[in-house]
Parts: sequence; C-alpha cells; structure tokens
Amino acid sequence: MPRRGESQVEIALLALLLAEFFPEVDATSGLIGEWAGCNPVIVRRIYGKLKRAGLLETGPGRRSLELARDARSISLLEIVEAITPLDRAGVFGVEAPLSGTCSIKSELFGTLTTELDQAVAAMRQRLASTTLHDYAMRLLDRCNVPAAQKLNEIFSNVEEAERRHPAARLSKKLISHK
Repeated sequence: MPRRGESQVEIALLALLLAEFFPEVDATSGLIGEWAGCNPVIVRRIYGKLKRAGLLETGPGRRSLELARDARSISLLEIVEAITPLDRAGVFGVEAPLSGTCSIKSELFGTLTTELDQAVAAMRQRLASTTLHDYAMRLLDRCNVPAAQKLNEIFSNVEEAERRHPAARLSKKLISHK
C-alpha cells in the first residue's frame, strides 16, 4: 500500500502530470514507487487502471508515459473514477440500512442516502469541471515558487531516486530542463 498520506489518486495524478510535463522521463513503476513510497506493483495496477480508462498510454517497448488525450480534455472526475468508484458506498461507505427491528431505521437510511447522494453529485460536478491542465496550473500556483526552482526540486528528487533505484538513470534526461 502507499505510505501514509499517499493515495492511489495522488499517484495517478503524479503519473499523469509526469506524462504531460516530462514525457521524456522513463517513469517506471519502480521509480514512481520510490517517489511515492509504495511497492511498484501498486503503481503498475494504477497504470493499468489509467490505461483501461483511456487516460494513459503505457506498455512494453515504451520508454515513457504518454497521455492518451490532451490534458485539457481529461477531467479530475475521470481520473478519480479510473481509480475508485465515486458513489455513496465508495465515498462514505454506506451501502445498506442497519439490520434490526427499530421502526425508524429505514427512514434513517433513506434520508441519509438522499443527503449523501446529493453530496456525491456535487463532488462529481466539481471534479468534472476541472481538467488535468487546470489542476496542474493550480498546483504550480500553489507551490508559489519560480518554475526554475520547481524544476531544480524535481531534478533533485530524481537524482535521489536514482541513487536508490540505479536502473532508472533519469538525471541526464532532465539536465536540459535545469
């Protein structure tokens, strides 16, 4: 499993952002697993989900990740749903009414599910209105550091990952971005 604080959606976003901004990086599951602090098998599963959803192109013979479509046409909703269902059960864990003989249980469940379904609908609408490109721009703005500094931080992270995962050899590819 990803380390505490990491989610499969975050790893998926990392992979998609690498494909968008650093397509020359050989983003192997081992390297991404090193960055995310999780087993490469988890990363390969995430890649598979993104590929099945038509968001990412990967596979044997490819040296890098590629977006299957333009980042402006990929919504956060598509990314999240590629990884996990975005429904009442997936978000809130509510699937069925409580068992027992209490007379208000069915009303409790019905009223609660109405509220939860409306909350999920609002969440879906919000995620559908944000593209991967929009998200990337917000992320860069939030970092609030110059682009050159961001690239240097990425470069430093790559060098550190290479020390731990020598087969990746990415730093030479990123020197042109420094």
